[in-house]
Amino acid sequence: MHMICLDMEGVLIPEIWKYYAQITGIDAFKTTTRENPDVKTLFAERFGLMQKYGLSSSHLLHVLESLEPCPGAVDFLDALRMRAPVMILTDTCDLFLKPFMKRFHSPLVLANTCSCLEGTGRLNLVERCRHGKQSIVKAKRALGYEVCAFGDSFNDIAMIEEADIGFLFRPSVSVSRSYPGIPVYQEYDEVLSLVETW
Repeated sequence: MHMICLDMEGVLIPEIWKYYAQITGIDAFKTTTRENPDVKTLFAERFGLMQKYGLSSSHLLHVLESLEPCPGAVDFLDALRMRAPVMILTDTCDLFLKPFMKRFHSPLVLANTCSCLEGTGRLNLVERCRHGKQSIVKAKRALGYEVCAFGDSFNDIAMIEEADIGFLFRPSVSVSRSYPGIPVYQEYDEVLSLVETW
């Protein structure tokens, strides 16, 4: 039996924090897992910036209401789900994905979560587990699934290498150059063609 595991940001939606940087004018928010694969450190920096500039999680959610999915992403995800079970594996917080759930017709998403540090109002990332994407792909394969996995960033590499079929989708130049042995796809139709012949 087949299963498809894919990343969210950079694949189905634009990078959340790059968009937030654009809206707030704070360039320090632009760093993503395309540049820094240490998710916990990255989120600590982001939440520190939010506190520094007096930005709340409700403000971020309000901004994200205006962030549209990548062109064709909704139809692409629907087409994938017609071919095999699909799990979206993301290292962002589930709270920040709420504006997108209805748009993507309530997909199965496994994300990290956030907690609020008591007395500080500061957000804290709670990882579902270290190396969560790779762990999930490994567990599904142990259950007898043949897994196709793809994403765009450094934090997707372990799950891609763990999968039966793995590739990068629209990665940055630095990511693709760092892993020249991993195939790269740029268009949704290319992915659907691959899945059709799988």
